[in-house]
Amino acid sequence: MPVFENYQGILSEYEVTERSRPQACPMCRVARKLHRHGTRDRYAGYCQIKVGRFRCPACKRTVTVLPRQLLSRFLNPLRDLLLMLKAHLTGAAEACSRQLLRHYLARYYDHESPLILLLRESRLLGWIPPDPKERAAMVITAALQAIVVEAEVLQDTYFAQFKRHLLAKKVYHVKLKK
Repeated sequence: MPVFENYQGILSEYEVTERSRPQACPMCRVARKLHRHGTRDRYAGYCQIKVGRFRCPACKRTVTVLPRQLLSRFLNPLRDLLLMLKAHLTGAAEACSRQLLRHYLARYYDHESPLILLLRESRLLGWIPPDPKERAAMVITAALQAIVVEAEVLQDTYFAQFKRHLLAKKVYHVKLKK
């Protein structure tokens, strides 16, 4: 399970420090010191960084500590993904493949309603245009502003309210037939 650390530096210079260690296990909520469990390599865009792993002595699960700019299971940092989508929606040239762009655009549209709700509660978004393309560009601009103003709004608050990570794949619940 990923835990996000407030790291504001350049991602290529990221290092795991003692400050990175979580104070409590995010899964079992026991406030015991988590043990170092090594590091693993992870790509952040095109640079490779080492992220720390910690093991809970109570529940025996491991926790990965990521810089706040990264999303779990995504190669590119959140800011880069949003800038790529904004460039596409405003008609600027984008430096990625059509397939990747369509993939992230579909993920964005899956998360658009909860994201609008969260940004309105944070008072970062007001009037919303009816045109879907203009609306998406406005919401993405507000999301980029939220990253600058308050880094935890788009990840921790979003996950706490909607029980899924921003831009993560939608989970479909199927009713079982009796």
